[in-house]
Amino acid sequence: MTEDKALKKVLKVHNNTLLPVEFNKVLMNRIYIESEKKRRRSFIWGICLISFVSLSLITMAIYLLKDYLSFNISLHFPAFVWSPGSESIFGFSSYIALLVLVLLALDRYLRSIRHKRIE
Repeated sequence: MTEDKALKKVLKVHNNTLLPVEFNKVLMNRIYIESEKKRRRSFIWGICLISFVSLSLITMAIYLLKDYLSFNISLHFPAFVWSPGSESIFGFSSYIALLVLVLLALDRYLRSIRHKRIE
C-alpha cells in the first residue's frame, strides 16, 4: 500500500516537469534522419556487394576462357592508314556518333520532363 503512495508521488513530480514544445518534432526528425542514414548505408553496401560479385564473375569467366578454352582472347586491330578517303569516312562516322549522342541526351531530357509532369 505504501508503495502505491510512493509511486503516485514520483509520478506527480515527473508530470509537473514540462517538455519543450518542439520536443516530439525534434525527436521524430532525428529518428527519421537516422533511419534515412541506415537505409542509405544499406543501399550503398548492396551496390558494393553487387559490384564485387559482378566483377568476380567477370574475372572468373575471363580466367576460364583464357586457361581452359583453346581460342585467343586478345584482339588485334589492323594498323589504320590515314588517307583522304579514310578522313572523310572518319569525319562522317564522328558526325553520326555525335548525332546519336545528342539524340540520346535529348531523349533523356524529354523523358525527365515527362516524368516530373506525371509526379
